[in-house]
Amino acid sequence: MTRIAVLMYGLLAATVGAASMAYLLGFIGINALPKACAAVVRSVVRPGIDEELGGPADVAVIVDLALITLFALQHSGMARPGFKRIWTRIVPEPVERSTYVLFSSCALALLFWQWRPIPEVVWDYANPPGRTLWQLLFWLGGAIGIAAALSMRSSESLGLPQVFCYARGKVYRPPPFQTPGIYRFVRHPMWLAALLMIWATPKITLGHVLFSTAMTLYVAIAIPLAERDLAAEYGDAYRRYRRCTPMLVPLTRWRSRR
Repeated sequence: MTRIAVLMYGLLAATVGAASMAYLLGFIGINALPKACAAVVRSVVRPGIDEELGGPADVAVIVDLALITLFALQHSGMARPGFKRIWTRIVPEPVERSTYVLFSSCALALLFWQWRPIPEVVWDYANPPGRTLWQLLFWLGGAIGIAAALSMRSSESLGLPQVFCYARGKVYRPPPFQTPGIYRFVRHPMWLAALLMIWATPKITLGHVLFSTAMTLYVAIAIPLAERDLAAEYGDAYRRYRRCTPMLVPLTRWRSRR
């Protein structure tokens, strides 16, 4: 691939990835938005996770679980070092991350497109105090996610530095192990943000519960796999970090860290 082609491909993948994440926020968080914003988002996000659409519940469960499983297999499987070693024999290494982002976005787009809502309401906090509390928890998750992205340079996860280096004729070198910002207090702030945002909603339906439960199980599987790979890559530096820094709940190992 030419340098210009690599650069354009990387920019396209990053744009699609950012758009899919923005759509995901509207998909899961529409009930945590102010009413005026929710009306605008609802006109774009169709169908939403809590859309009032009828249909056989058993079919919806099967389809939705299949969509989440497909996303989980792609998102976790393509991130494993063993897969990357094989994959880079086919895909040029400078665009390996961009391709991963593009495939993840396609898996999410399929989930959005084919999602089958199950509209039965599990809880609905209509009173202002309860509704506000759930909304604050949702936006707390959003703030943690932004802090984590800024700490670790979100452009790395989108594959932009890799394609920029290739376009300039330079060799991309991954950054050394580091724990900036919020990573000093929790090892997986992005997953913490995701868990808060998928569960913290003033109104939740059976379809939403299905999505949140399946994604929570995925997180429980994905974190040990990721930590195994990080320990293999960074060795004792990561093992020390793992011993003194909590996985998801900040401050639970503050004394050990000190």
